[in-house]
Amino acid sequence: GRGRVVATGVELARLVEDIATLWREHRVAVREALASPASVVAGEDLAEQLDGLVFPGWLRATPVHQLRAFPRYLKAVGARLEKMRSGDGRNLAKAASLAPHMTRLRGWVAAGGALSDPKIAAYRWMVEEYRVSLFHQRLGTAVKVSPERLDREWDRIARALDSMAS
Repeated sequence: GRGRVVATGVELARLVEDIATLWREHRVAVREALASPASVVAGEDLAEQLDGLVFPGWLRATPVHQLRAFPRYLKAVGARLEKMRSGDGRNLAKAASLAPHMTRLRGWVAAGGALSDPKIAAYRWMVEEYRVSLFHQRLGTAVKVSPERLDREWDRIARALDSMAS
Protein backbone atom coordinates (compact mmCIF):
# COMPACT_ATOMS: atom_id res chain seq x y z
CA GLY A 1 0.00 0.00 0.00
CA ARG A 2 2.99 2.36 0.26
CA GLY A 3 2.77 3.15 -3.42
CA ARG A 4 -0.74 4.58 -2.97
CA VAL A 5 0.07 6.93 -0.07
CA VAL A 6 0.78 9.98 -2.22
CA ALA A 7 -2.10 9.31 -4.62
CA THR A 8 -4.49 8.83 -1.72
CA GLY A 9 -3.22 12.00 -0.05
CA VAL A 10 -3.77 13.99 -3.25
CA GLU A 11 -7.27 12.49 -3.67
CA LEU A 12 -8.20 13.38 -0.09
CA ALA A 13 -6.80 16.90 -0.42
CA ARG A 14 -8.96 17.49 -3.51
CA LEU A 15 -11.95 15.97 -1.76
CA VAL A 16 -11.51 18.22 1.28
CA GLU A 17 -11.14 21.26 -0.99
CA ASP A 18 -14.36 20.34 -2.84
CA ILE A 19 -16.19 19.78 0.45
CA ALA A 20 -14.98 23.08 1.89
CA THR A 21 -15.98 24.99 -1.25
CA LEU A 22 -19.49 23.52 -1.39
CA TRP A 23 -19.95 23.90 2.36
CA ARG A 24 -18.94 27.57 2.26
CA GLU A 25 -21.28 28.31 -0.68
CA HIS A 26 -24.19 26.59 1.03
CA ARG A 27 -23.49 28.23 4.38
CA VAL A 28 -23.80 31.66 2.75
CA ALA A 29 -27.06 30.62 1.06
CA VAL A 30 -28.42 29.29 4.36
CA ARG A 31 -27.64 32.60 6.08
CA GLU A 32 -29.69 34.31 3.37
CA ALA A 33 -32.52 31.79 3.84
CA LEU A 34 -32.55 32.49 7.58
CA ALA A 35 -33.17 36.15 6.79
CA SER A 36 -36.44 35.24 5.06
CA PRO A 37 -39.33 34.45 7.45
CA ALA A 38 -40.74 31.92 4.98
CA SER A 39 -37.50 29.93 4.97
CA VAL A 40 -36.47 30.03 8.62
CA VAL A 41 -37.49 26.46 9.53
CA ALA A 42 -35.79 24.89 6.52
CA GLY A 43 -32.83 27.23 6.93
CA GLU A 44 -32.34 26.16 10.53
CA ASP A 45 -32.47 22.50 9.51
CA LEU A 46 -29.93 23.10 6.74
CA ALA A 47 -27.66 25.06 9.09
CA GLU A 48 -27.79 22.18 11.55
CA GLN A 49 -26.98 19.71 8.78
CA LEU A 50 -24.04 21.76 7.51
CA ASP A 51 -22.70 22.26 11.04
CA GLY A 52 -23.06 18.52 11.66
CA LEU A 53 -20.96 17.72 8.60
CA VAL A 54 -18.20 20.30 8.98
CA PHE A 55 -17.25 21.23 12.54
CA PRO A 56 -14.00 21.64 14.46
CA GLY A 57 -12.26 18.26 14.20
CA TRP A 58 -14.53 16.91 11.43
CA LEU A 59 -11.64 15.49 9.43
CA ARG A 60 -10.41 13.43 12.37
CA ALA A 61 -13.91 12.34 13.38
CA THR A 62 -15.15 11.31 9.94
CA PRO A 63 -14.11 8.00 8.35
CA VAL A 64 -12.64 8.36 4.85
CA HIS A 65 -15.44 6.33 3.23
CA GLN A 66 -17.95 8.83 4.69
CA LEU A 67 -15.88 11.81 3.56
CA ARG A 68 -16.22 10.50 0.02
CA ALA A 69 -20.03 10.77 0.41
CA PHE A 70 -19.92 14.43 1.51
CA PRO A 71 -20.05 15.90 -2.02
CA ARG A 72 -23.30 13.96 -2.58
CA TYR A 73 -24.71 15.17 0.74
CA LEU A 74 -23.76 18.74 -0.13
CA LYS A 75 -25.24 18.48 -3.62
CA ALA A 76 -28.51 17.43 -1.97
CA VAL A 77 -28.26 20.53 0.25
CA GLY A 78 -27.81 22.62 -2.89
CA ALA A 79 -30.86 21.04 -4.51
CA ARG A 80 -32.91 21.74 -1.40
CA LEU A 81 -31.77 25.37 -1.39
CA GLU A 82 -32.79 25.72 -5.04
CA LYS A 83 -36.22 24.27 -4.30
CA MET A 84 -36.60 26.68 -1.38
CA ARG A 85 -35.75 29.63 -3.62
CA SER A 86 -38.26 28.49 -6.20
CA GLY A 87 -41.00 28.29 -3.57
CA ASP A 88 -41.42 24.49 -3.62
CA GLY A 89 -43.84 23.90 -0.75
CA ARG A 90 -43.01 20.20 -0.39
CA ASN A 91 -39.83 21.07 1.52
CA LEU A 92 -41.64 21.36 4.86
CA ALA A 93 -43.48 18.05 4.44
CA LYS A 94 -40.24 16.29 3.59
CA ALA A 95 -38.49 17.94 6.53
CA ALA A 96 -41.32 16.77 8.80
CA SER A 97 -40.56 13.14 7.94
CA LEU A 98 -36.95 13.81 8.89
CA ALA A 99 -37.81 15.48 12.22
CA PRO A 100 -38.14 12.39 14.48
CA HIS A 101 -34.75 11.13 13.38
CA MET A 102 -33.13 14.49 13.99
CA THR A 103 -34.78 14.62 17.42
CA ARG A 104 -33.15 11.28 18.27
CA LEU A 105 -29.73 12.51 17.18
CA ARG A 106 -30.13 15.78 19.11
CA GLY A 107 -31.14 13.78 22.19
CA TRP A 108 -28.06 11.60 21.83
CA VAL A 109 -25.79 14.66 21.67
CA ALA A 110 -27.64 16.40 24.53
CA ALA A 111 -27.03 13.32 26.68
CA GLY A 112 -23.29 13.72 26.07
CA GLY A 113 -22.92 11.36 23.13
CA ALA A 114 -20.86 12.10 20.05
CA LEU A 115 -22.16 11.54 16.53
CA SER A 116 -18.87 9.81 15.75
CA ASP A 117 -19.53 7.21 18.48
CA PRO A 118 -19.59 3.79 16.78
CA LYS A 119 -22.85 2.94 18.58
CA ILE A 120 -24.70 5.71 16.73
CA ALA A 121 -22.56 6.36 13.64
CA ALA A 122 -24.47 4.00 11.30
CA TYR A 123 -27.75 5.68 12.24
CA ARG A 124 -26.28 9.16 11.79
CA TRP A 125 -25.06 8.32 8.26
CA MET A 126 -28.39 6.67 7.42
CA VAL A 127 -30.06 9.98 8.32
CA GLU A 128 -27.74 11.78 5.88
CA GLU A 129 -28.63 9.24 3.20
CA TYR A 130 -32.31 9.76 4.00
CA ARG A 131 -31.84 13.49 3.42
CA VAL A 132 -30.43 12.68 -0.03
CA SER A 133 -33.42 10.44 -0.79
CA LEU A 134 -35.83 13.19 0.29
CA PHE A 135 -34.28 16.21 -1.37
CA HIS A 136 -32.30 14.93 -4.39
CA GLN A 137 -33.35 11.38 -5.30
CA ARG A 138 -31.41 11.40 -8.57
CA LEU A 139 -28.13 11.33 -6.65
CA GLY A 140 -29.01 7.94 -5.20
CA THR A 141 -28.15 6.63 -1.76
CA ALA A 142 -25.27 4.46 -0.58
CA VAL A 143 -27.65 2.29 1.46
CA LYS A 144 -31.33 1.54 1.28
CA VAL A 145 -33.02 3.95 3.62
CA SER A 146 -36.57 4.72 4.67
CA PRO A 147 -38.29 5.90 7.85
CA GLU A 148 -38.98 2.25 8.71
CA ARG A 149 -35.33 1.25 8.24
CA LEU A 150 -34.26 4.21 10.39
CA ASP A 151 -36.72 3.17 13.10
CA ARG A 152 -35.38 -0.40 13.03
CA GLU A 153 -31.79 0.84 13.29
CA TRP A 154 -32.70 3.08 16.22
CA ASP A 155 -34.47 0.17 17.96
CA ARG A 156 -31.31 -1.93 17.47
CA ILE A 157 -29.21 0.83 19.05
CA ALA A 158 -31.64 1.18 21.97
CA ARG A 159 -31.58 -2.59 22.60
CA ALA A 160 -27.77 -2.62 22.50
CA LEU A 161 -27.58 0.30 24.92
CA ASP A 162 -30.10 -1.36 27.24
CA SER A 163 -28.12 -4.59 27.28
CA MET A 164 -24.92 -2.65 28.05
CA ALA A 165 -26.65 -0.89 30.97
CA SER A 166 -27.92 -4.18 32.43
